[in-house]
Amino acid sequence: MDNIFKPLEELNGFELLADSLARKKTPALAANVLDSQKAHLAAGLAQKFNRSAFFVTANEIKAKELTEDLKFFFGARVKYYPPKDIIFYGADARSSAITKERFKIIDALIAGEEIIIVAPVQSLFDKLIDIKIIEKAVLNLESAQETTKEALIEKLLYLGYERADLADGEGRFAVRGGIIDAFPINCDNPVRIEFWGDEIDSIRVVDRTAQRSIQKIDSIKILPFKEFIYDQQRLESAKEKINAELTKVLKSYQKNDLTEESETLSQNISALKNMESYAHYFYDKSFSILDYIPPNALIFIDEPNRAAAACDQALFEFEESVKHRVLKGTVLPSAANAVFSRDEILSQITKFQTILLQSITAQIKDFTITQIADFQVKSANFPEGFDDFCDELSHLIKNK
Repeated sequence: MDNIFKPLEELNGFELLADSLARKKTPALAANVLDSQKAHLAAGLAQKFNRSAFFVTANEIKAKELTEDLKFFFGARVKYYPPKDIIFYGADARSSAITKERFKIIDALIAGEEIIIVAPVQSLFDKLIDIKIIEKAVLNLESAQETTKEALIEKLLYLGYERADLADGEGRFAVRGGIIDAFPINCDNPVRIEFWGDEIDSIRVVDRTAQRSIQKIDSIKILPFKEFIYDQQRLESAKEKINAELTKVLKSYQKNDLTEESETLSQNISALKNMESYAHYFYDKSFSILDYIPPNALIFIDEPNRAAAACDQALFEFEESVKHRVLKGTVLPSAANAVFSRDEILSQITKFQTILLQSITAQIKDFTITQIADFQVKSANFPEGFDDFCDELSHLIKNK
């Protein structure tokens, strides 16, 4: 890999960016860099300073493309962090798969792994709980471990797992006598935990289709099934606050003869679905995925103006959706606080050393640039294939 990174050291633009990072004078702008070079340039900086990195893109397509490009340099260390649907948390059919992918990253961060994360800007909207709560909640079970079946059931419910007749899907667990079958979100198959009194007698992997044991294991780690976890005490406290807001809103509805909306809202709040919309009632402080990464991580923003425009559009759609649902009586007005604002996101980013990657020379909004490194990269086509490429390369080398 040295042969790939070494030529970067000879570029004046790379030297300027490295100097900005060394002197902690950022954000710095890498101007006139093409897509393929963005990954090369950023990987070289992350490698030079031996730092983990977080990449922000304007959309999912760009994020996935950049993820693949970066895997050439860092392999499995590169992780794609998918966004949630901020408008319909509960209706997102991909939510389980998204949660699984996100928890792989959260688990790696808890373990202190130096990973490279790529995420669309929409992933920064989510208000998360303290990563220390998740770390404490992770369930590590071993054979011969002293615990009760009842305690394990209570812990699984706390982690967001659903009790069912069969553990035939991620996030479910079933109880039969002294046996608990659970399907952790971080596993491809369920596990069977058998108790002997107040001790775990054995742990086995179960075929998800046949529901038969296929392998005995010594231990298992069970991650939460939901990012938003809380105990009964927090739930009761949140309910009181939510009901207090509901009472105020219902009075307003009654004053305006909004009987149907009043009934709809009362029913929705009593069901308490989409708990993420009311996270601020459960925890006093909200956290971003940027709060989860190491404080010395490098932030790279691909096409910052496009990312800003995508951020504005998504937040506008969210705000309009909340207004519409408030009028219909499906959510409380405080649902508007379910995501971070644009200013809050920018404030989080400014805590890190930041490199902006721009394909053209343009004025950058939102950031006060401390250094501009102009790369003047040119694209090239090779219609004759590899031989054409070799001829061009020989020409460039000859002319230094």
